Amino acid sequence: EDNVSYTRFTDFCTCFFDKELTNKIEPKYNFWSHIAFVNYAQNFQPASTGNNFKESDFKAFKKYLEVLKPDIVIVWGCALGGDLEKYGFKKEAKFYGYNWVNEGIQFVNSYHPSYGGFKDNGRLEEALDKAFQEASKVTNG
Repeated sequence: EDNVSYTRFTDFCTCFFDKELTNKIEPKYNFWSHIAFVNYAQNFQPASTGNNFKESDFKAFKKYLEVLKPDIVIVWGCALGGDLEKYGFKKEAKFYGYNWVNEGIQFVNSYHPSYGGFKDNGRLEEALDKAFQEASKVTNG
């Protein structure tokens, strides 16, 4: 199952993020050089008992935002979205609950695309498109 999950996630990211890029190496390098991956959970997560997020996880997440200053944050997983809601960080989510803005940052939250039952009729792609469009309005004026 793990290999299938990795393949699903890779296929989704390749399909979505490469769709507007050419086959040239330089644009892809420039794009991926602006991406950071971080784990929200800073503690061991037991596989069989669900997520057990802690306040220290949220504090570390806030520190990542402070240091990295992203335009867009993609939050993979509904449990994580729920934890952000608990801290009042995810509010006024729009577009099926996928999109919200906090502290000037565009956020997208969805089931993780590696999830075996992941089917959302293109909502995640639409939410990502919306986030990138909104972020480009801010950065490009």
